[in-house]
Amino acid sequence: MNNGLVSARYASALFEFAENDKKQTEVYEQVKKIAVVLQANKPLKQVLSNPVAADTVKKKLLTEIVEGGLSAEMNRFFDMLLQKRRIDNLLFIMLKYIDLYRERNSINHGKLTTAFSLDAKIEKKLTTVLGTKIEGKLEIEKEVDPDLLGGFVLEVDNLRWDASLAGQLRKIRKNLTDENANLPV
Repeated sequence: MNNGLVSARYASALFEFAENDKKQTEVYEQVKKIAVVLQANKPLKQVLSNPVAADTVKKKLLTEIVEGGLSAEMNRFFDMLLQKRRIDNLLFIMLKYIDLYRERNSINHGKLTTAFSLDAKIEKKLTTVLGTKIEGKLEIEKEVDPDLLGGFVLEVDNLRWDASLAGQLRKIRKNLTDENANLPV
């Protein structure tokens, strides 16, 4: 069966299950943590997709990902995935759940890259200003990239704002290169 179809069906089922129990936000937070760990940890993905590895080992590994333990909804969901032999699709299911949650709650996901760490006051001001420009809520993933030299780059959905010093220097270089290309030699 198609991985995308399987992931969409299971993610929808998890969302509806969590919604019925009024736990969709709690499940969302756990799903985000699990997705981050799965994306960064190739050996964990290999263990989960290994048919020889015991389900108890797989469940224990998944339980240890979330600090404070799994919610009852996630616990039951993992049991079902293990029983149906769909645990190897877990990353795709988690990513699809994140998409569903954001879509249903009008959450825009963005990535804010700055040259240095921002203090909480500046970060709050920046997200408030950006929140007025974007419909719905804004959830930002932060990253520090010293190569920007200064300023920031914000990517939200299909939009990209480059207010970095490195970006400005690239534009100046391009303009000068384009102008000099037309000069006679």
